[in-house]
Amino acid sequence: MQLSHRALLANREQAGALRPAPVNGVDRVLLALPLFHVYGLAAGLLQVCWTGATVVLPGRFSPDRLAETVVEERVSVVAGVPSMFRMLLDLGPERLRAAMAGVRLCTSGGAPLPAGWLADFRAASGLDLHEGYGLTEGGPVVTSNDLGRPAKPGSVGQVLPGVELRLVDADGQPMERRPAPEPEPRGADPLDDLDYDDGSDPSDDTGLIAVRGPNLFSGYWPDGSGGPGEDGWFVTADVGYLDTDGDLHLVDRSSDLVIVNGFNVYPREVEQVVAELDAVAEVAVVGVPDDRTGAAVKAVIVPVAGAELTEETVAAHCAARLARFKRPAVVAFADELPRTPTGKIARRTLARM
Repeated sequence: MQLSHRALLANREQAGALRPAPVNGVDRVLLALPLFHVYGLAAGLLQVCWTGATVVLPGRFSPDRLAETVVEERVSVVAGVPSMFRMLLDLGPERLRAAMAGVRLCTSGGAPLPAGWLADFRAASGLDLHEGYGLTEGGPVVTSNDLGRPAKPGSVGQVLPGVELRLVDADGQPMERRPAPEPEPRGADPLDDLDYDDGSDPSDDTGLIAVRGPNLFSGYWPDGSGGPGEDGWFVTADVGYLDTDGDLHLVDRSSDLVIVNGFNVYPREVEQVVAELDAVAEVAVVGVPDDRTGAAVKAVIVPVAGAELTEETVAAHCAARLARFKRPAVVAFADELPRTPTGKIARRTLARM
């Protein structure tokens, strides 16, 4: 990927223009992130350098070690991935709140932040997790939650100053914001009889996220192909929608889409439903081949320690909340979910579990 110094510096300026600022010169910023990844390197280390703040590198992550480092190094800002903040909850509310007493801001990125984790961390530590959205092609930060307000669950916020964002269709054409449709009586749609239309298909309100700005990459290595178009817009593989406040919500990557009998299933929607069960600590959804439907939904669940959870319980909950084609056809249980070094779910591994 061809990401110029100019693009990286433009993104540092854009992030630095946020008010309140994510980092200022007196901050001591703990980066529990790999520096070989653009999140840790550019959004982390280079942003600290841009503002003249101090960086604290805790080394190999463990909740105990991180808590001790935060106190010993007088850390004021913590940047990490969702799974890191989830593991910090294992310290217990009393110790976590004491360790975070001097911290003013926690930022989360690199992977979707489940609303339940945000609520649990807020309750245990007294701090919000401010989620943002970015990608390597964007230098990487594109949006951020308003750091001066409580974090909005499920939202990655609005674009940084100097960045433009719009939703487009599969042909790259801008999508207009549509008013909510009038509810139809049951039986008006022929798909009702198949139990396929429950009025919650995210594709009704979503589009591919397109961005434009001086922070964008120049194209993919080695020939520079696949970069922004002549008009400066770059269409990502991420699917999202804008709420009435103009805040962006991510639905999924288009490459993770599961197509069941021709119907789109977004893994994140199914994950959110399964996660409503108190006995579920974590869940990830992936598509697997199916002879009848082309693909089927598979859910891999990490149960809460000591909790009793069965396939039948999961199936009954999903039957009440999801259209038939969205329900997991396969439910597997695991001690932990496979992850990449940057904390993202390793979905290819999930399909084999």
